[in-house]
Amino acid sequence: MSEMFLFNLTDKFEFFGVIYSLILIIGLYQIGSLIFKIRVIKKVFSQISDIKYQKVFLSTNLLLLVSYPLILYSNKINFIPILSITLFFFGLFKIFDISKKKPKSFKINFNKNQIDIYLVLFTILALFFLSLSPNTHGDSLGYHFVVAKKLLSSGNYFADITHFHSLLAGSGEILIAIGLFFGSEQFGSLIQFSGLVSIFGIFKKIDNKNKYYYFLLAITSPIILFLSSTAKPQLFHICSSVVVFSLYFLNNSKKLTTNEEKWKILLSLLILLVSVSAKFNFIL
Repeated sequence: MSEMFLFNLTDKFEFFGVIYSLILIIGLYQIGSLIFKIRVIKKVFSQISDIKYQKVFLSTNLLLLVSYPLILYSNKINFIPILSITLFFFGLFKIFDISKKKPKSFKINFNKNQIDIYLVLFTILALFFLSLSPNTHGDSLGYHFVVAKKLLSSGNYFADITHFHSLLAGSGEILIAIGLFFGSEQFGSLIQFSGLVSIFGIFKKIDNKNKYYYFLLAITSPIILFLSSTAKPQLFHICSSVVVFSLYFLNNSKKLTTNEEKWKILLSLLILLVSVSAKFNFIL
């Protein structure tokens, strides 16, 4: 199916793969905007971050939470094309909505006292472009993409033992398959990068004058450079663990009612459940 969609533009012009990935990410952002219209969810996450940094994060977790059991236990319906097209149209809707608004004036005022934030933004931008590069990671090519192609073609996971590594797959390969429907291999890597954006939103709200240097120390680690350039579903879920940690150790719980505290516990457990479903060693 992906070989025919949109006249297979990604084969003729590889840059279209990047464009499709960005549209899909924007689609996730739009879904996240709808999720945060639920007041209690918005209040829980606004304790630790500006919600705009958490929209892709939360919508991705919701997507995996819903789609994984559907795909795992359904033998008749291939949900990957449905998910891909749905995200694509959400992305187009958001782009169309933005295009109707009057663009804001943009000015850059350099302040030598804010060199830390400039370094952070430059590093994030560099990691963003790295996540859009072709995948050359051994694990990704060895079985993550293999499982994703199987999901795309049949809607099911491998059930035989002839390819042992494929049995290690989890919900994370669904995201790769969604991108492959449009011939885009970068979508999985872009999802991994999006986890860093959610963490940036958390650091941005911390009241500490050295917060950006601490964040810079974290994102310039060699392992981050490695994980942000691969579709391997790991970095995003590492960031998910950090978000859950932040919900309990960085926010002022006195501002939440008892009902909102229950929602926070439920959301935390669901996020961790998604992480475990993507890679079983996250149960640790």
